[in-house]
Amino acid sequence: MGLATKWTKSVFPLLAGLAFGIVATQIATRLRFPEKGAAPSLDIPKGAHEIHEIALAAFSRERTSSWSGSATEAVRSWFKTLAHPGFTAELRDVECRSHSCVAQVRWKDRNAALKDYVTLLAFDSQFILGCTSEIYLPETSRLPYEAEFILSNCGASSSKK
Repeated sequence: MGLATKWTKSVFPLLAGLAFGIVATQIATRLRFPEKGAAPSLDIPKGAHEIHEIALAAFSRERTSSWSGSATEAVRSWFKTLAHPGFTAELRDVECRSHSCVAQVRWKDRNAALKDYVTLLAFDSQFILGCTSEIYLPETSRLPYEAEFILSNCGASSSKK
């Protein structure tokens, strides 16, 4: 069995499944706005937490590259452009490695996160790194509310790495 066959039969389905899961999470996760004055709620598809954990584990296995420093600064700069009265997310930290970044984001509470998360997911279409973006917003009463914003497959079609 050649290397290409092994890749196609073992690794490619795993990667394709992961990519589909991330995209499916973004598509299936939708914000619902209830009656005026009530807090928004989020439909989280089954398995979203597991998909998010897989993406975090993949990031932890990446090595730092020459792309890391400039990508980290690019994410920080992009985040600063989001500052406006309605956007309350605070970037606590960001780390980029060979082709992914993980940003630690904080809000005063989950309702604030539900109002801002769509702006974060727009990263892919707005920014030069060309990343796939995802965020998982678990239900918790812990304050302040924190979540990991993952940018993966950054620059996949370029030579920025």
